[in-house]
Amino acid sequence: MKTHFVFPAFIACLLLPFFAVAQQAVRGKVVNTRNEPLPNATVVLLSTADSLLVKGTVADREGGYSFEKIAPGSYFIAASMVGHDTAWTDPFRLQQAPLHLPLLVLKEGTVLDEVVLRSRKPLFQLKQDRVVMNVSASPAFSGNTGLELLEKTPGVIVDRQSNSITMNAKGEVLLMINDKIQRVPMAVVMARLEGMRAENIEQIEIIQQPPAKYDASGAAGIIHIVLKENNAEGTHASLSLIAGYGQREKAGLNGNLNSRKGKINLYGGYNFNLASSDRYTVNHFREYQYKGDNYYHENFVALSGFGNRSHAGNIGLDVDFSPRTVMGIVINATKSKQVWGKGAESHSSDYINNIPAGNQRFTLSPTNAINSVSANLNLLQKLGAKSNLNGNLDYARIRYDNATDLQQAYGNAAVANRTSLLDFWIAGIDYTSELAHEVKMEIGLKGSFNKTTSTTTSRNFTIAPDLFSGVDKISERILAGYVSLSKKFSESLNGELGLRYEHYTYDLNSEKGEDIAKAFKTPVPIIRLTYAFDSVRSLQFAFNRAISRPPFFNLTSFLIILDSSLVVYANPRLRPAFTNTFKLSYGQKAFILSLAYLRRTGQVYFFNTVDKAKHLQTSVPTNLDLENIWEANLSFSASPAGWWKTAWNLTGIYHRVKDASSHPVPFRNSMYTLFVQLNHSFRLGRGWTASLDGRYQSWLLVGDQEQLRYPSLNVGIRKEFAGGNTLGIMGQDLANAAGKGLWSYHQAELGMRTFGNNNWSERQVRVTYT
Repeated sequence: MKTHFVFPAFIACLLLPFFAVAQQAVRGKVVNTRNEPLPNATVVLLSTADSLLVKGTVADREGGYSFEKIAPGSYFIAASMVGHDTAWTDPFRLQQAPLHLPLLVLKEGTVLDEVVLRSRKPLFQLKQDRVVMNVSASPAFSGNTGLELLEKTPGVIVDRQSNSITMNAKGEVLLMINDKIQRVPMAVVMARLEGMRAENIEQIEIIQQPPAKYDASGAAGIIHIVLKENNAEGTHASLSLIAGYGQREKAGLNGNLNSRKGKINLYGGYNFNLASSDRYTVNHFREYQYKGDNYYHENFVALSGFGNRSHAGNIGLDVDFSPRTVMGIVINATKSKQVWGKGAESHSSDYINNIPAGNQRFTLSPTNAINSVSANLNLLQKLGAKSNLNGNLDYARIRYDNATDLQQAYGNAAVANRTSLLDFWIAGIDYTSELAHEVKMEIGLKGSFNKTTSTTTSRNFTIAPDLFSGVDKISERILAGYVSLSKKFSESLNGELGLRYEHYTYDLNSEKGEDIAKAFKTPVPIIRLTYAFDSVRSLQFAFNRAISRPPFFNLTSFLIILDSSLVVYANPRLRPAFTNTFKLSYGQKAFILSLAYLRRTGQVYFFNTVDKAKHLQTSVPTNLDLENIWEANLSFSASPAGWWKTAWNLTGIYHRVKDASSHPVPFRNSMYTLFVQLNHSFRLGRGWTASLDGRYQSWLLVGDQEQLRYPSLNVGIRKEFAGGNTLGIMGQDLANAAGKGLWSYHQAELGMRTFGNNNWSERQVRVTYT
């Protein structure tokens, strides 16, 4: 029992030195050259070491300013005002007493419409309910697509083959773009991100324990992509051209137009992405015992002629009917097609008791095509100085075509096709009000209504024809309501208490299998406390519960045949997963330390097993009974020299799983995993910057599989010209290993082991001009 108290005590001792630091104040006054005070001047406190923003304020009526509860250290202050030149103090050292600075004099200068103080942001920042990655902080991101940017975000794992985005071992995430949850299948979202450019992304926010107003779906939380905005009057446009080469050609184009005139803002964008490759490999192996014999099967697939082509566009209109009423509408469309290989080669061999028992050669040409149209209508009505009402109506229609074939040198080809049609309607209303001083309330109602029809046809597939024919009709309904209260108890302590209630119904009408009707009534609480010791140090504790509904990809969309005895397919009988998360975080400037514990039931994973009598290997998404995850994460920045900045992210995980529902005999496993991500940036002068980033991951437990991804290393250099144009050159995956992976599932009690290796690596160079 004593060990239960040792760990918290150790953590408290570890953090105590940070909490014990004294806090002081900095005060001063801003005046003009005639010694007259300058009220409303903008004043910012910056760190001398890295010019990072610590705090900001506005001068009072007497020109005075004050920064309270500042940790000891080295700082300087900058002040600006329209019609005056910006002025800086000399660097100063804040010790154990309040500091009164000399007058800060702003000289009268050229009258400008706007003054902007620029301070460099760190790569990572801890905010009240999220960790922020500032994209512009690293030149290595130049020329990346939005999806590639997520691959470089700490803790995020992008699996292009299964159309999933997860957080380490914590499961699927929910994607949000500019505060709009992407309520469409992840395959559609990934197609949009393929057409999005890093140059148009301001920051990526990792919200692992979202407030109650957001959907409870996504066990790992929300990834929020914040795009750059242009609020200036007039018409503005940006254009990015990307060209690159790896195994084969890469190309991209991104264009955005924004026209704002008075109360009307019209905007739109178009993205195109092309990626071709020639030498990807997917290899599977199995060994098992059956009727006293030892069987071994190996399958090697070489995907030549791999191609991914996507188009994405949007057009939107915002109208300010009055200072209190704003309406917006946006329409999005995507069209993408992925060809795994034209005439890709599949070579299989069988052995019985180590004696060759036959081999087969096939060609296959699997393809996936997605077409989608979605629209959002939103209305914001300010009801008073401290309350507003926000309504949203969303609609999406998606068509997903999945085709696969298997052709031997002689005989007829085995062919399977699956077409899925999806319709989504989502409506929601949110009300926000300040009930009393420093007390804020949010309440809302949401409804989501989804219908999916998936039709599968096949011919000449003799081993398991029942897997590849029939019509599945799925109906989903989610009714949700929430209430959230946040209060500032003192200058240092903030609290948030939220409760979301969801009623989820799922109905499956299957032509071939058993019909299913399920209903889940789930309360989803969120509790968060944040204590700010001073301007740079804070401590946060949070607890939340989340429900993860099975992704569309795993329910209906996926189908591939790699040889005549190796099949991967979807499972419309999946149930939701439920996760409880406790998390403690400490932040000090760019230093962030967090500890978390997750307990989850029903996590979805791909179960690889063998029907020994048919000698058939299948991989199908299945629910896992229980998993427990303990996580420690450390992010920090350092500056070895004035021109050299580094940022590190280290994550350690202990993961334990058990399952008896899907496995013939109970399964248990546990594993320690280490994730390391680094980012170096170098200021070379004259507008030139360079960067180096890399990633490492040890063996990871995913469901009942042990998986390994190889390290990655990227470099980039960028030139910013006087007019604001930029030129970037990026070398991606220098070691040509980032796409390599190993996996294995072994249960000795069953006399069976399945394992494999994939290689989607591609060293490439890209040039981007914006």
